[in-house]
Amino acid sequence: MRRGAKIALWSGGAIAFVLVALLAAVSWVLFTTSGARWVAELATSRFAPMVKYATLDGTIAGELVVTDFRFEGDPTTAKIRIARMTVDPTLRMLLSRVLRIDRASVEGLVLTLPTEEKPDEPETPLWVEPPLEVVVNDFSLRDGRVIKGDERLLSIKQLGISARWSREAIDIERLELLPGDIEGEIDVTGRITPAGQTLRGVLDARWRKVVVPESLAGRVLHSEGELHIDGTPAKYAAKGELDVGPPGDMTHAVLDVSGTDRRATLHTVELRQRAGKFALNGTLDFEPVAWDLKVNAQDFNPGILLADWPGKLNLALSSRGVLAEGGPRGNVDIARLDGILRGR
Repeated sequence: MRRGAKIALWSGGAIAFVLVALLAAVSWVLFTTSGARWVAELATSRFAPMVKYATLDGTIAGELVVTDFRFEGDPTTAKIRIARMTVDPTLRMLLSRVLRIDRASVEGLVLTLPTEEKPDEPETPLWVEPPLEVVVNDFSLRDGRVIKGDERLLSIKQLGISARWSREAIDIERLELLPGDIEGEIDVTGRITPAGQTLRGVLDARWRKVVVPESLAGRVLHSEGELHIDGTPAKYAAKGELDVGPPGDMTHAVLDVSGTDRRATLHTVELRQRAGKFALNGTLDFEPVAWDLKVNAQDFNPGILLADWPGKLNLALSSRGVLAEGGPRGNVDIARLDGILRGR
């Protein structure tokens, strides 16, 4: 065999060996539990030392199961603890610029908010641009809690999300919430986009079969309704309608509000009952706190919503004032006030 042929043969063999070794290494990383554990250990030790976990099972190409996941930073950072987390990515994401998660679930989430505040930092944009597009087809959370110190702020029985996060927007295709302390279902759809240093959202929320327990409202309240929100924290509008009250005696509420980060304009706030109604409109300023409001009520019974305040009120008043450092200043013009409240 000539020298050139030998060199070509050895070169081809070496390349084949390298390719086989590389394929074996990639297969080990993607299709074995030991490979997944090696990647996780490398990533957490080098890039996220604040992340700890008890066990990791499964494969990167299939389903990964992590138990006792913990994220603990400095005292000014929220702490996260998850009893069990399951992630099912897709192999297609390895060949594209899209991080695609078919299914992911979290069970036993405890989010502990910091009790210490961070020192003042330069203002940064609220929008975070992802390095690649993220698509989550089905994310579910079961048994979630948010606490601060010894106080429980929020409980969630179940949360489901289907969303897409790109450089241009966050598209919420499905967000279903089952609160922990309140029975019922809440669905949210919409889009969040960057708007300079802040965010703009167009969101539609609908809730049904919601039951607020007596321990929270003083009496059992049922509710269903919908709300549309459009705008930024600096300029926004919200419109909606809902029914709330004890079964068989619901109050219909209509809301139409717009505003900025300095002032809210109450175009329409109406409560309609079978025998009475209540209406409020005007403006509220935030810095300093000030108001210019008009209130009208006819045969309105606040006891339907507030158990300790039964009655039948007729009211017509206007008020304008400001909450200054030396105390509130303003005036109230009462054109009508009569009826019964708490038996008086």
